[in-house]
Amino acid sequence: VLDRYFMGPVSWEKRKFIVSCSVRPSSTSRVWVLDAMTKLTKGVDADRVFMGQVNDMSRDSVSDAYFTLLSHSQIIVTVNPPSWEGDHRLWEALASGAMVVVDRASGWENGFGLVDGWNCVFYDMWDEGSLMEIMRIYVFGGDAGR
Repeated sequence: VLDRYFMGPVSWEKRKFIVSCSVRPSSTSRVWVLDAMTKLTKGVDADRVFMGQVNDMSRDSVSDAYFTLLSHSQIIVTVNPPSWEGDHRLWEALASGAMVVVDRASGWENGFGLVDGWNCVFYDMWDEGSLMEIMRIYVFGGDAGR
C-alpha cells in the first residue's frame, strides 16, 4: 500500500460511514455482495452507508475519493475477485484502520496471517445469513467497527 493511500488515523466519531462496500459490479460475486449488503443495510440511515463504485479510476492512478471513503468508514465489506485471495482492495481496506469484512476465499485455510475476529471478519460467500449475522452484531448491535 502506497504511503499516499494512508491518510492518517481518523477517529471513530469522524468516520461518516458506518458501513461501505465500494466494489465494482464486475463479477457475479461482487454483484451478489452489493445486492446482499444493499438489502441488509436498509435499516441504517442512508447518509451513513455507501454501496457501489466510487468512480471510474483504475489502478494506474490514485483516487483521493476512494481513499477518503475508506478512511471515513467504520466497517468496509469487500469480496475477493474470482480465483484470487487478497486483492488490493483487501489490503487497502485493512490499511484504513476500519473493521474489514471479507469473504473466506479458497486457499484461505491458513488465513495468510489474517485471523477471523481479530484483524478482519470472514463471511461465507453466497450465504446471506453469514453477512446478516455480521451486520446484526456489528452494525445493528451498536458495535460498528469495534
